Amino acid sequence: MNELFLAAKIVHILALTSWVGGMIFVAAVMAPKLRNLPPQQRGSLFSELGRRFSKLGWIAIALLALSGFLQALVRAGDLFRAFSGTFGTILTVKLVLVFLLVVESALHDFVLGPRQTMWEQRMSSGEVPPAFYWRLRRTTQWLARTQLLGAIAVIVLGVLLTRTGF
Repeated sequence: MNELFLAAKIVHILALTSWVGGMIFVAAVMAPKLRNLPPQQRGSLFSELGRRFSKLGWIAIALLALSGFLQALVRAGDLFRAFSGTFGTILTVKLVLVFLLVVESALHDFVLGPRQTMWEQRMSSGEVPPAFYWRLRRTTQWLARTQLLGAIAVIVLGVLLTRTGF
């Protein structure tokens, strides 16, 4: 096995574990624990932890893109071959899904998450009608859930790629 391919595979698995593991931690451990806190306190904790995880998440996404590109290139020999046949079809579906996940992550990290934190602070001072806040919170929660499901689908597609020839 090519050393570059092996190194790219290791980086890919470590980055994937960091990104998806973080999502699972937030969904299964952190969110349920913080759910019953007052909005301002919950918002403050989510905001701080979100900023920290966001940095790790974006580094992981960059490493996933680079290591995935290297794996496809080394395995296929050239980019044209990487996008041909069954392998190419699975790779294309995976890349489209990854693109959508990156867009969702950007929307969550840079638009909805900060907006939710801002509204939680305003709501605690009585400036915001609670109905608006709850709609935004539900939207953010559903977006996070679809990100996790999409990431799991990308993992399944990655496993299929390892089992598919050209």
